[in-house]
Amino acid sequence: MAVLCLSVPLAFTACAPEPGAGGASQDKPGNSSTKGGGDSSGSSWSKPKHEPDITKQKTLPKGFPTEAFAVPKGATIDDAGERGPGVWFVVLSTKDRAAADALWAEVISTNGFAEQDAAETPEGGRSATLSNTRLTVQALTLPSEGGAVLLSYDLSTPPPSE
Repeated sequence: MAVLCLSVPLAFTACAPEPGAGGASQDKPGNSSTKGGGDSSGSSWSKPKHEPDITKQKTLPKGFPTEAFAVPKGATIDDAGERGPGVWFVVLSTKDRAAADALWAEVISTNGFAEQDAAETPEGGRSATLSNTRLTVQALTLPSEGGAVLLSYDLSTPPPSE
């Protein structure tokens, strides 16, 4: 009998409503459980004070290695920038896959790149490592639902040889 008496109170504690699940002990804005971690709506996530600056740069940054990675004439730059010393990125945009394939081939031939590790991405794009004597480039195409395709290139200079 003693075992039964102990298990009944334990069973009732397992049935207690979760905080905020509609029970009588529901937290109200301003209660101690919402201070410091939530907002006045009772959410545990506070809203950011400002949105991050994600303005795209439509021109190549100063110091971009145009002698080793020439962007083909007529290509549309969607975004470009410098990630750090010796590391840049450029994103080109095209209206469709055929234009993207032609631009991909032109970037490779114009700059004398060797293409390695070519693969198709799950989204239907392609990826590869491109290299010439001055740069290593991680290349990726990103198709969109509307048919447009972005070509993303992450460029880095090889480490100095010893």
